Amino acid sequence: MEILNCLHVCSRSVKTGQQRVRSVIVAATQDQVLCCNPVLHAAVIMSKLDSSFSQGAPGYSRETPSASWEACLSRLPGEDSLTLSHRILEAFFQKIGDEDMDPRKVWANELWATEVNRRTALCLGNDISDPARGKANHYQFTLRWGEAQQRHRSGSGQLQEISNTYIAAHYIVTFELANAASKALGANLGGPAPTSASKRVAAVQAQAPAKDKDADSLLKMVAALSKQVSDLKVSNKRDNSSPVAAAFPVTSAPQGGRGGKGDRGGGRGGRGQPWNPIPTTPLNDDDLPPANQAEMRTYSQGRRCAPPQGDKGNPSKVPWTKDNWEYGTFIDFDEFTRLAPFAKLCKLISMARPNDNTLTTPRKGRPHSDNGTWTNEIGCAYCLHRPRAPPGTAEEDKWFYGTGQGAHSPYRCQCFVRFLAEGGGTDVPPDLGLYLQGILLKRGDKPQ
Repeated sequence: MEILNCLHVCSRSVKTGQQRVRSVIVAATQDQVLCCNPVLHAAVIMSKLDSSFSQGAPGYSRETPSASWEACLSRLPGEDSLTLSHRILEAFFQKIGDEDMDPRKVWANELWATEVNRRTALCLGNDISDPARGKANHYQFTLRWGEAQQRHRSGSGQLQEISNTYIAAHYIVTFELANAASKALGANLGGPAPTSASKRVAAVQAQAPAKDKDADSLLKMVAALSKQVSDLKVSNKRDNSSPVAAAFPVTSAPQGGRGGKGDRGGGRGGRGQPWNPIPTTPLNDDDLPPANQAEMRTYSQGRRCAPPQGDKGNPSKVPWTKDNWEYGTFIDFDEFTRLAPFAKLCKLISMARPNDNTLTTPRKGRPHSDNGTWTNEIGCAYCLHRPRAPPGTAEEDKWFYGTGQGAHSPYRCQCFVRFLAEGGGTDVPPDLGLYLQGILLKRGDKPQ
């Protein structure tokens, strides 16, 4: 009671008093039951004061700007990592009271960027549907974020690489697809895909009778299969009857010049590549421009245009030059297939590689020429289906539009490359434009 009396006196003071506190204290002094239990009495008083002062106060009501941010604690069932990243970023905009803020301002502020990425890592790790996936994604996101920070601080990386949406789109989505594919093949989570030889051994073992599965027979089978693989590499021939060849047909290498790289056989001998359900080689040898300059002049390369200003969209992170604009990049057509299942990105990539004039569905898969000939059906969908340029459009701006003619190679159509490098132009939000820019990859040195 002495404490209550002191609080009552203070609440009536002109300097320290407060009417709301005074009302609670007066009611407390009249509660004879609670006065017999001081600890419980104190808890009731604090609860009443907290409830009273929380009415309409920021941080308490569910309608406050920070409510969405505070609710971002886990990855929801059925939510992909990219959608989660966008949800966290939008909640952060609401928290700071600017829903129309340019995301680049967030990543330019190290404190803001750290807060958003830490919350993203937390939510990825707290995966309600798949805790094991959450643990792997938390590690992957933290690793990629740290690498991006190091590149940015050393001046070799771009600001956009720090963003949670960039990391999710370029690393987490692909990482999850690879893990899912590995699980489907019976491999360990995150482990390497089985080689062609090991899969053939497994197939033979599965079909062999039990009496033949002793140590000697297994050694003989492994030796025989190893010899077959060696013979294939030496003869540089492809077994077209195998499921690998059926899943990934490869045409012949180009004539003239050095004959291509031969990444799956053909060309100069080929290195041979193990089968993988997620193809990683963006080009086929028959679609590479010939190295011989005389043949280059007659090769169907598509439309020509100037590169973007500075280093915008250049995967090499250097300013565009005549050489790296001509030879320095290639288009990862597999990325269109990877991004198509995501509703928010399906419309985006449909603007770059539309399947028809509605620009609502994307064309998927790698384009292949018909013995070196390109038609509208198999050629450049960008030029074929993009809207035509309005009358009076300046020549330097026509790259943004189509022509109704797609009978040329989409691999080296510079207008298509320019659209990707520009991130879709000014009509596409910068954070979404990063996905288009990520479709361009670094090729290497200019061919001799």
